[in-house]
Amino acid sequence: MLLLGSRLGPSSSTVRSQPIHVPAGAVHTAGHGAQAVSRPRDGRTMADMSGSAPTSPAPHSPSRVPLREGLRRQRLLALILVALAAAIVVGALTSAVLAGRLLAGLLLVVAALRAMLPDGALGALAVRSRGLDTLVLLGLSAGLAVLSAAPNL
Repeated sequence: MLLLGSRLGPSSSTVRSQPIHVPAGAVHTAGHGAQAVSRPRDGRTMADMSGSAPTSPAPHSPSRVPLREGLRRQRLLALILVALAAAIVVGALTSAVLAGRLLAGLLLVVAALRAMLPDGALGALAVRSRGLDTLVLLGLSAGLAVLSAAPNL
């Protein structure tokens, strides 16, 4: 089957039509603003249909980790989440100002932990570089401390 597709030339800004060959049994799809892509209905790749080998191996599926092992790896994060829940309960039962100060203190502790501990001990708390994580956490802590001290909160 022969279809016409629009392709943008590398050196010109004009659109020109070039024939695109789609093997029989393939589904021709195109997204908004995307170039047309042909996919076979039976799950084969286009390389399988043409007889040549695929160019890259299939990606590996991530291995599942048991809950107990996942909690062990993320024990620091779990502890911080428990402290966060406690600060929220204190805020709901007493005052929002106290909860804001507790949360600012918690962010300050997390910033100190991020600055001092190695990446392996932090688990999911190590997101970006050590300096940027620490700077962001310190900024959030300072902002929350200032806002919780504001009148009429």
